[in-house]
Amino acid sequence: MAVEFRRMTTEAKSSHQIQIKTGLVAYFDILGYKNLLLANSVEDSIKIIDTAMLQALDEIEGGYKSITDKRPFDLETFVISDSILVALSTGGQSNEGKGRGTLFFAVFCAELMTHLFQKGLPTRGAIASGDFIARSKNNRVTLAGQPIVDAHELASSLELAGCAIVPSSEAEALFGSAREFAQLYQTPIKNSPACELHLLRYCFRNFDEENSISRKKIIECFEAHKKGLNPNSLGKLNNTIHFLKKCNQLPSNEVKTV
Repeated sequence: MAVEFRRMTTEAKSSHQIQIKTGLVAYFDILGYKNLLLANSVEDSIKIIDTAMLQALDEIEGGYKSITDKRPFDLETFVISDSILVALSTGGQSNEGKGRGTLFFAVFCAELMTHLFQKGLPTRGAIASGDFIARSKNNRVTLAGQPIVDAHELASSLELAGCAIVPSSEAEALFGSAREFAQLYQTPIKNSPACELHLLRYCFRNFDEENSISRKKIIECFEAHKKGLNPNSLGKLNNTIHFLKKCNQLPSNEVKTV
């Protein structure tokens, strides 16, 4: 029995070994999450988020086959209340593999925030790079690492719905073609002067009957799920409108703020 006990203990320890990964982490904070839960059941709320994730993957597989055909990516996603964490290991890859992985991650994050927005869930997000742990095993979730902290801090400071790149992570997060999906923007920051950051562009398509985004639709998304508009959310709404104009995703006659 003693031998059997030692064998089981070794297996238990092995199952809890922690693997440090190097790569990219994105953190998203859903704006108005409390109202989402008041307007929907927990199950329906999670279904909205899961659907947005699946649609983001479908968009990549349908429109960016050159990214996904050569090698599938081990993308990890975690949903914790009003927070979404996305992680991708890019360590130990060639420049070609790293470039494809970074592009895949940038496109997925841009598609995810777009589909969440379209479902009435504007988000604040940020992307950081470095060593991290993101693991779910044996009914235990472990999330740790400086990139998670950095992404959370920057996302929480944004005064608009969008996804920013942590400045110290720009070389890794915007490696190769991923930079084409980012817009340098004088970004409004909570309790601080605006600062120049790279923000991911939205991937709006088939947003309404005219196949384009509109100011009215943006307002509807901020008000969806009985969120309404208060002075805090109104500021983020107007800042988001200005960002979309900067990206040429909103006609000039639609830029008037609320």
